[in-house]
Amino acid sequence: MANFKLNAVFTGISKSIGELTFYSSNGKTVSRTKSAKPYRHTEKRKEQIQAFTITANDWRLLPAQIKSAWDVFAEKKKTRGYNLFIKSNVRHNRASETIALTPPSDIPSVSSFSLKLSDTGKIQAEFTLPAEAQTLHLTLVYRETDPQFKVSRAFRIKELGINSQSPAVIEELIPQKSYEIFAVLSSDEFGKSQKFSESVFDKVTV
Repeated sequence: MANFKLNAVFTGISKSIGELTFYSSNGKTVSRTKSAKPYRHTEKRKEQIQAFTITANDWRLLPAQIKSAWDVFAEKKKTRGYNLFIKSNVRHNRASETIALTPPSDIPSVSSFSLKLSDTGKIQAEFTLPAEAQTLHLTLVYRETDPQFKVSRAFRIKELGINSQSPAVIEELIPQKSYEIFAVLSSDEFGKSQKFSESVFDKVTV
């Protein structure tokens, strides 16, 4: 409630009326609008914003062929590949989990996939391919990982081709760095493909 001090002239008011605050300044009664309360981000909201930002950066760094795969898949749902990628992966980033690199697909996935350090100090990818994979191309998509899951890293490609033999040595990795490596199958060479199997992955520190 506002307090009024009355005399022959309406001279003094304290407190507020509606969105106006009245106060005295140099013997005069003046008014101003109330300042809005600052918006406070809760911890939950901060986590959501951070997860969305990381996922959007993941999309930006995806190889063009994988972006196309999401776009093609999204056409059936009358939406955009970007939207489906974000929807599929923001929860993974919020939980500090590995993302789904590729959308659902009728191309069979790699049956098993693991990374091991060889006797020569190189990282080996050991995998088992499905019976239907005799004419499919195997590609490894990998990136350095951020221990805090706060920074998106660029993806790199290593094509292993048709009838790939396990294990495959990955010589491009930098010592003392950590990586997540995805394995995907496609009916054509990676650079010509717009459709891939659902990715499988493993993580390793060199």
